[in-house]
Formats: sequence, structure tokens, C-alpha cells
Amino acid sequence: AQAYVPPSFRAAEIAPGDDPSQESWWEGHELRNDLPGFLAGFLTAPMAGEVPLVVLGPPGSGKSVLTKVLAARLRDASFLPIRVPLREVSATASIQEQIEQAVYHLSGERLEWPALARAAGGALPVIILDGLDELLQATGVRQSDYLVKVARFQHREADAGRAVAVVVASRTAVANRAGLPEGTVVTRLEPFDPTAVR
Repeated sequence: AQAYVPPSFRAAEIAPGDDPSQESWWEGHELRNDLPGFLAGFLTAPMAGEVPLVVLGPPGSGKSVLTKVLAARLRDASFLPIRVPLREVSATASIQEQIEQAVYHLSGERLEWPALARAAGGALPVIILDGLDELLQATGVRQSDYLVKVARFQHREADAGRAVAVVVASRTAVANRAGLPEGTVVTRLEPFDPTAVR
């Protein structure tokens, strides 16, 4: 926690025709340095239960480290974070099954998602899906509608009285293959400047 340096970032909401995989698309969006505050603001807003937050960045930009730090910090707040490394779960499984597989890998216990969500005791579950690009590139697996499935999962859970927020990390280069639903909030992590490196 003491060593972590939040990267600068840009953020936007997806509209029809947007392509966040293109460098030129990001140039018109403000460079920001308040990532912890931005994440806290998103996760406490009503839209967190309706659309996923997608964190993009080039290889080595700190996406996976961010997901680990986020999961650790949310654990101390009124959230139930569940980090799902997508390379470690079945690429063809449903969102719910992937969550259950990750919980099994972490705990050794087989817990069904509805029971786990009910056990949160009022804390908001935050599913952190790390490595969407690896899932999209999995051999023989077509997942161009994966983020649409994530949003449907959120809507189903909200209808069942179990609101859930979802954060998805992926390489920027495959963002145009991810099927970003309209209204999805996307962020792109920026390279460290010399001050951050020091």
C-alpha cells in the first residue's frame, strides 16, 4: 500500500461509434491524476450497478497491479471485492461460473454466487475481472460480446435485489473487440512521468 503509485489516466463514457482502442480517440480527453478518488466516486454512484468500469492500458501499464491494490483497499471499506484473473478460469464459462471458479481457487470452497452475494451483509460486491484481452485471445473462443454479458449479469442481479459493481481490466489494443455497451465508463492508464518514476 505504501509503495503503490497511482498512474495518471483519462476517462470517458462510451457512445455509439466510439473506438477507445485508437490513440487519437483519447487525445480529446483530459489527463487526470485522481485515480483513487475517481474509482471511489464510480463505485459509490448508482451507475456502478448498471454498467462495468473498463480499465485499459498497454502491456506493463499497471492494470493487474491496480486490480490487486483495488481489491485489497476495498476489503477495508463497505465492499466485497472478488478478483477474477480471467486466465485462471474457463473462457467459455458464464460470468457467474467464472466468479465461482475464482472463489474456489482463492478459498478452496465451492460457493454459489447467490449465496455469496447474500452473505455480503449489505456490502456492495465488486467483481474485478482482470485480463479480458487474454480471454478475447483464447484459442477458438469468441467473446466479442463479453462486456454485454457483464452488463446483463449486472441487470439480472439488480432485478434480484443483489446490486453488483464490475471492474474489467484489458489491454487497450483489443478494446474494439470487446463489444463495449453504450454508457460503459472506460479509463486508460497513462505511462508514468519522471516524477512518478522517482
